[in-house]
Amino acid sequence: MAEILSNNSIIQNAIEQQLNNEEMVEVEKLDFNPLRVYFGDDYVVNDRITIHQPSIQDFIDSDNESDIYHVIAPFTANTTGYRVQLWDMGIDWNKISNLELFSILIKTIDFKYSQLIFGDIDFSTFNLYEKTVDDNKVLTLYSPKMDLEIDEETMNKMCKYIQFMFSSYPPEEEFTSSKILKQELINNDRQKQLLRKKEGDCGQSLLSMIAFYLNHPGCKYKKNELREVGYFEFMYNIQRLQIYESTRALFGGMYSGMCDLSKVDKNEFNFMRDVKITA
Repeated sequence: MAEILSNNSIIQNAIEQQLNNEEMVEVEKLDFNPLRVYFGDDYVVNDRITIHQPSIQDFIDSDNESDIYHVIAPFTANTTGYRVQLWDMGIDWNKISNLELFSILIKTIDFKYSQLIFGDIDFSTFNLYEKTVDDNKVLTLYSPKMDLEIDEETMNKMCKYIQFMFSSYPPEEEFTSSKILKQELINNDRQKQLLRKKEGDCGQSLLSMIAFYLNHPGCKYKKNELREVGYFEFMYNIQRLQIYESTRALFGGMYSGMCDLSKVDKNEFNFMRDVKITA
């Protein structure tokens, strides 16, 4: 009994510390309120660009869920993530900007599905231009057809929001000027790609996650009600259920005496700990 009381005290202190002093350290400040993402509000980038969050119904209406993932792919990408492809094209990822890479990738966006998120913006009409700002030459994207510009700042705002919405924020960045290290990083990435190809796609489909969620006793939605739920809310709730189940299992192990608490992060006992929105 004394051991259980001691364990409870440790856990309670950890939870209080978590609630009073958040451990989450942001790499850089977000330009939007995460609560608005959870409640599915549109994100107004500027007076010409607004980002709409797709719902589960939008995925149902698409030919394949990958169609929507292909739309957001250029917004979650960076030169580090594409360094092998760039290297094979004779381009050093350390010497190309994310805007230049973005200008290449957006050409593949299917307007049929991008309308769900970006409205009437046709990304295939944008080209890379050079302009002068304060006597400095800078690159920018411009669509003569739409008379719309996407400069680097605007692109970064769009990408950060999409990355957060699709749990890939912030993307990893890795640069080096060493020729030896460059080749080593490329070789390591090639090995990882071969391993993923050999193992196959181990990711979970939206169908399997929806079925898990609807059959979990913690789900508060009926099947048809889930259609209108935003993508971020749904994925966040899935992660929250996983936290609930793992924390519940730890408490069960603690009270049964089958769990060695000395090897467990005390924050793992906090049902309300933050869901990590990371890549």
